[in-house]
Amino acid sequence: MNNIEKGKLGEKIAKNFLLKNGYIFITENYYGRFGELDLIFFDNSLGNQEVVFVEVKTRSSFLYGYPEESITHKKIEKILLMVELFLDKNIKYKNIKWRVDGIFIIINKKCKFQKLYHYKNIIDG
Repeated sequence: MNNIEKGKLGEKIAKNFLLKNGYIFITENYYGRFGELDLIFFDNSLGNQEVVFVEVKTRSSFLYGYPEESITHKKIEKILLMVELFLDKNIKYKNIKWRVDGIFIIINKKCKFQKLYHYKNIIDG
């Protein structure tokens, strides 16, 4: 399985995790001139209405570091530009609180799910 396929598998695992936890799906793989937003959900838990932009990272080894280490300052800048682009083009979400979450997934060499880490508010909105 190549890196693109691993990434898609991780996004699928993350999407299913969020759906099972009551998040409302908006879209996935939102592309723009600054990059891509992996997943976009709406979180209405405890009356806390937020648009949630989710960065998903999947790893089958730690040869290149832990998944959370791949969220660099440059990556954060691109995510923020893409959030702004999405909100500008989707006016109905413009005045709603938002946040950026990171979901980091570990799979084994046979691409079987091992562990999922969900970090909320890796960037405040």
